[in-house]
Amino acid sequence: ALPSSTGADSEESVDDILAEPNAITLEGEGDSPLSDPDKVVALMHEGDALIRACTPDAALAKYHEALKFVEHGEDPEVFFNRGIAYKVMGQIDKAAAEYERALEVTPKYAEALNNLGNIRKDQKQYDEAIRCLELSIEVFPDNPNTYNNRGTVFAMKGNVNKAAVYFTKAVRLQPSYMDARQNLGLAYQQQGRLDVAEKEFGEALQMTRGMMLREEKR
Repeated sequence: ALPSSTGADSEESVDDILAEPNAITLEGEGDSPLSDPDKVVALMHEGDALIRACTPDAALAKYHEALKFVEHGEDPEVFFNRGIAYKVMGQIDKAAAEYERALEVTPKYAEALNNLGNIRKDQKQYDEAIRCLELSIEVFPDNPNTYNNRGTVFAMKGNVNKAAVYFTKAVRLQPSYMDARQNLGLAYQQQGRLDVAEKEFGEALQMTRGMMLREEKR
């Protein structure tokens, strides 16, 4: 049994990035007549809204346009968002290429490493996936998504013991992380540790009930 996939690979999404302070930085303003940081920010926000509206092709057009106003034509945030758009469109190879372009500009880009690791996992390039996710953890050691993703790769390789270690770390960082709890329960089950597996499944069930009650009230 493979780990739960209800979290859609726990990738860093546009909404995750928008929840953080805007990370776009363009130095050397004025060096190029086409450089326009405000235009880049505006186009990126428009593209993000289109991603949320499930129109990734239109979002991609906005990101392409934003790149025209970037200093020297290279910005890791624009490349990253283009990778998200391509992934949503199912163009996995192009998505990976965009994440790699982002990493060429900013090698310690934790979110790009995380998303690229997930793509390599889907391509069954497990060793490369583990490498990317480990680098992401080194940059951002408090991201529960990356630990859950790395545990998933080890589970897919058949190393349940290591998978359990990473699922446990994800749960410790975020106790309400339902997918990680389900994955940890599956790992415990495969280890024959049925008592602790039942505990994790019970916690996940309580979270699901809580979410349903909150949705009903809303």
